[in-house]
Amino acid sequence: MIGSRVAIKFLPSAVRHDRKIVDRFFNEARAVNVIGHDNILKILDLDVTEDNRHYFVMEFLNGKPLPGPGGSRHPGAAAGRRADPPASLRGAAGGPRPRNHPTGT
Repeated sequence: MIGSRVAIKFLPSAVRHDRKIVDRFFNEARAVNVIGHDNILKILDLDVTEDNRHYFVMEFLNGKPLPGPGGSRHPGAAAGRRADPPASLRGAAGGPRPRNHPTGT
């Protein structure tokens, strides 16, 4: 572990079996890096956990959380709150990549 602060965005579990939504989720992550603008966060990695949870890792941005739908704040975005990654993500560096990963085979 190198100690970098990152944010991890997960695709909601309710839609993880919808191939069209999964493809859109990963395509949007890839498009962000193609745009490459200073005002857009960089996506550092994208993958799927062993229990089929799709996610991407992006650079961390300090600041206040934005309100979610209906003005509510996302529960994991509280100031100063740190979430530990799921067990399936810990120590995953260098592990096999799924076929839909840009470096997958």
